[in-house]
Amino acid sequence: MSRMLIVPMVLLALHSPAGPVRADGGFGADAGEFRITYYWIAFERDHRGPRTVALIDCEGATLATVADSFAREISLEGTGVLEDGRVLNLRAEHPAAAYGWCFFEVDRGEAPWGWGSNAPLHPFRSLAENGHLPPGQTVFLPDFVGIPIPAADGGIDLHDGCFVVEDTGYTLGERHVDMFVLAEAHYRKVQRLIGGKDAVRIYTDSPLCPPAAEFLYRPDTWARELVRQAARSHRLRVEPRDGEQP
Repeated sequence: MSRMLIVPMVLLALHSPAGPVRADGGFGADAGEFRITYYWIAFERDHRGPRTVALIDCEGATLATVADSFAREISLEGTGVLEDGRVLNLRAEHPAAAYGWCFFEVDRGEAPWGWGSNAPLHPFRSLAENGHLPPGQTVFLPDFVGIPIPAADGGIDLHDGCFVVEDTGYTLGERHVDMFVLAEAHYRKVQRLIGGKDAVRIYTDSPLCPPAAEFLYRPDTWARELVRQAARSHRLRVEPRDGEQP
């Protein structure tokens, strides 16, 4: 973990699992309570052991040969970073694949942390869900307001509770959302900060969130900088876009 991902203890004390205090309770349309779980990037560098398992594309060609534990994790999480810096993303089921899925290599300029169902994933913002919430729109989760997250300047920012439904969960049940976090360690921190809850209330059409994802993901926002900082911490090379400084 890089230093920017370590949350100061003083900020941990500031967060209350109860969410924001509002006299009118004006959070938006109440979609009800959903079970919440988390998913993250699998990093090959975190796995040891003989490289015996082929990760294949959907034509059956080998993209990489990796340790069995990494093959299992990337097949579960959906996105993984190889030691050579390539990012692979799950694409479809495949009968010849070791864990049932074929992959494709991600263009890191478009989606540094992989793709959801039809949009790039964003750490601490993207949700996977199976049809109860409007895809591509923002939703509000009061329990996450005030949770510390990495900021654009390398410090710490506080989450505003706004998320975007950008992915589909192949194994999710009814009324179940999966939150995309950067790494497994973040899942443990986030779960602790919301008081260990395994279910949260979700609001749509919230006046506290922008109406669509594009308002959250402009190139000059913290999300782009988060990608750069986390990439450096994991020895990834993220090529700058035209006109950007590396």
